[in-house]
Amino acid sequence: MLGQSLRNRAALQSGRTRGFTLIELLVVIAIIALLISILLPAISEARKTSRQTVCGSNLRQMGIATHSYTADFQDKLFSFTWVAGKQYIVDNPYIDLRGPFAEDVSAAAAQAIWIMRRRADVPDMPSSLIGGWIPHILYTHLVLQDYLASRLPEKMVVCPEDQPRLGWQVDPKTNGRGFRGNQAQPQPEGTDPQNYRWPFSSTYEVTISMFTNDRETAIYQGPQHNTFFVGGASGRLGKRLIPQVSFPSNKVMMWENASRHFTKYQDYCFYDEARINTLFFDSSVRTMKSRDANRGWNPTAQNAMGTYTTMTYNRQAWEPISRTGSSALIGKWRWTRGGLQGADYGGTEINTSQW
Repeated sequence: MLGQSLRNRAALQSGRTRGFTLIELLVVIAIIALLISILLPAISEARKTSRQTVCGSNLRQMGIATHSYTADFQDKLFSFTWVAGKQYIVDNPYIDLRGPFAEDVSAAAAQAIWIMRRRADVPDMPSSLIGGWIPHILYTHLVLQDYLASRLPEKMVVCPEDQPRLGWQVDPKTNGRGFRGNQAQPQPEGTDPQNYRWPFSSTYEVTISMFTNDRETAIYQGPQHNTFFVGGASGRLGKRLIPQVSFPSNKVMMWENASRHFTKYQDYCFYDEARINTLFFDSSVRTMKSRDANRGWNPTAQNAMGTYTTMTYNRQAWEPISRTGSSALIGKWRWTRGGLQGADYGGTEINTSQW
């Protein structure tokens, strides 16, 4: 009986599951850590690729919407349509935005405020912006958003890598919170009503020739990348037509204002090192190297060959830190020589008697 009991006990002991030793456990942990270190860069790269795809899709949707707009409005390219000398009363309950306005740029500012008040439900967007604001650079897209009946702010007009603007969009109209409470840093001073417009701005800019004629650019570049002034003989803006585009596959229509998808350096778009998601007038979206673009022209010296609009990159807190300094940059596709008749990529600058 004793022998049988001992045999049974030995059998039970031999059938038990043996646990991990400390060394074996450490080896498993090391293998898992190694796999994570291998997979994380791949996951990060996949996320970057995904965000670049979304950015390109944003531009492509705006290209499609642009051609729909031109079909509905007699070939007109989208831009602010309010002009000097007219009153805008129909469907406009805002007395302070009815006009008449002294110049086209003030009329455009009033129209931008009118769109934001209606589409974003911000009736306190101040009309004091009229007269001191050029909305065409970062807000021309509002006309297209109004055409699409979008609720603002709209993520489609912001690159998924443009984290400051995405943060501004979270709560753009509640005093003491979000943008107006200076909670979405970095940002302009949110408690200043003059800055209420910023959450409705866009990552993507439109070429100047979308709203000025080819022989006289009414909006000029200031000495720094984010300053502009109005000049020209007439100062007339808008009413550009898509049939005026001579080389749609070579002419830039909209672009991302910084290189955000390819390196750790997010270069401002006009640095030679930048690679930019770019929408062309044929609705194609391509990643273009800034260094490959034509240099454009200087509209203040229209007849001088070899003169170009130049600026310095005076970075604001919410703009990308570039790898290079604030050296003079050429405006390139922002001021295309020949305007809508000109070309930015895929050939030399077009001589349209502006030399």
